[in-house]
Amino acid sequence: MVRRGIDEKEGITRRSFLKGAVGAGTAGFLGVATYGTVRSLFSPDRKLQGDVLDTFVYVNPQGAALPIWYAEEGLVNTEARLSQFEVGEGANVVWKAIRDSRGNIIPTGLPGLLIRMDEDTLDFPQGYPRDDFVMSGLFAVFNCCTHACCRPSWKLLSRSAYLKDPGYDNVYCPCHDSQYNPRRLFKYRHPVPPDASGAEYLGIYKEPGLGPADRGMPLIPLELEGDKIVGTVKNAGWYQYLDFKRAVISEE
Repeated sequence: MVRRGIDEKEGITRRSFLKGAVGAGTAGFLGVATYGTVRSLFSPDRKLQGDVLDTFVYVNPQGAALPIWYAEEGLVNTEARLSQFEVGEGANVVWKAIRDSRGNIIPTGLPGLLIRMDEDTLDFPQGYPRDDFVMSGLFAVFNCCTHACCRPSWKLLSRSAYLKDPGYDNVYCPCHDSQYNPRRLFKYRHPVPPDASGAEYLGIYKEPGLGPADRGMPLIPLELEGDKIVGTVKNAGWYQYLDFKRAVISEE
């Protein structure tokens, strides 16, 4: 395995984020996240048995108006691989899915979005190790809109839905029209507790004036296990906001 995405300065080394996390990972990207609150997410009667996967599993989002390339290739409910992505392709995925005792993948967990851009045109800020987040132009977004935790998507709605985005290039949240620029990664800080973690993080750029979200969605640090894309935790505070602010973290 190629280890990436661990920053000793953040005070978190090898942690397993949200072990045993469950939720409606297969629910659509339209509307508010239907997992419910983190409190109900971890109620004992809903906890599933099996191994928590650090990889990303393709899911078939409801409400898509356009064909989904990975669904057409029969990849839904399988683990995403770097070699499967062409430049300009994205996928709605679940991070921390469950593999049960029979080896079946249960696509429930945390919402993610994988996007592959032309690496030469990707704007990356100073102060973060690029190789911890970007692999051949591919990066992972924690797909919880910072306004109301809806789940945006990329290029799955018709162009007419993209307000003030004639190039049809932005990640678009249809709940309240917030848009995020996948060609630019940017430094942000969450609000201070109790509303969120107060953590500084690296995220996908929020387009000013386009929707009510006030900051970008966090990235998920990456590593490779063969060809499989693996998500790691740099700082768990990056993902503790809105419905996820009571997130539980356990040591490995």
